[in-house]
Amino acid sequence: MYRSAFPVLLLAGLFGSRLAEAQATPTSNEVALEWNAPSVCPPTSGIVEDIHVMLGGEISRRLSARADVTEISSVRWSVHIVTNVGGVTGERTLEADSCASIASATALVLAWTIDPTRARAPLPLPARPSSRPSPARTPSAQLASRSLVMKGLVAVSGVGDRGSLPDTGAGLEVALGVIVGPVRVEVLGSDWVSQDAKNAVGEGAHLHLLEGAMRGCLRVTLSSRLEIDPCLGASLADVSSVGFAQPNTPTFTPSSRDGVWGSLRGDVLVAWKLVGPLALRASIGAGVPLARPPFVVVDSTGPAASPTQTDVSLHKPALVTGRASLGLEVRFP
Repeated sequence: MYRSAFPVLLLAGLFGSRLAEAQATPTSNEVALEWNAPSVCPPTSGIVEDIHVMLGGEISRRLSARADVTEISSVRWSVHIVTNVGGVTGERTLEADSCASIASATALVLAWTIDPTRARAPLPLPARPSSRPSPARTPSAQLASRSLVMKGLVAVSGVGDRGSLPDTGAGLEVALGVIVGPVRVEVLGSDWVSQDAKNAVGEGAHLHLLEGAMRGCLRVTLSSRLEIDPCLGASLADVSSVGFAQPNTPTFTPSSRDGVWGSLRGDVLVAWKLVGPLALRASIGAGVPLARPPFVVVDSTGPAASPTQTDVSLHKPALVTGRASLGLEVRFP
């Protein structure tokens, strides 16, 4: 009797061990997500919950995924997603204006990867608290936060001028500035190539112009690369003059003088982004001097004991001056 029962007991033991082994092996499909994101982002559990909601609570296939989130700026986020379903891998990169949007988009992509027929559109998702609470933002508050994004800039340009010096002038201009949303503010300094102003007999002066200026501009963005900025500002010019004379002209004594005057200026600045932080810039505009100091030479006539001195005008700034520039600017950070 015991011998006849032994095969039955052996089969029962084998079947029981196989049954226990089958119970120990998970048969339900699930989502294995590695979510690498800053602490301000929604947690992993919230994204997995969203996937279940989008698929109606049923996961038809096992999914392994890795998502790496990067904060590019305060209003720009990116996520790189790598998925594996049934040995088939895939990659995708997404961008959005917040980490909450990145999390919702990641959940939709993963739900779509599991079953595209049941995840055809995102569903309204319940709000999830982040690990660091933040105050609620209205649309106007969001707009204000965008407008307060600040960038610095450094620019170097070649400049040309008509009217400040006797002939068309050329110089080098350096600008330091800041961009705050739709506003650009710059401080500029320029050094101009010296020119000579002469009278009919060859007497004259070497003129050297240094100028400092400040301007504010309203940025008009035409595309992601091109902006046209109308600007208003003011400048202060300092022209030094060193007199000279032809040989054997005893009636003329060289002298040195400075002329300083302010101007009101208006111009249009065009900026074209080339690559990264580098942009090409050009401007054209005009200025109105608030004073027009003359540059003269003094001739002496009459007896040597009591000569008569006469001012001979060499140059005076124009009523309206023209200005143009072309250069490069670098924005940071």
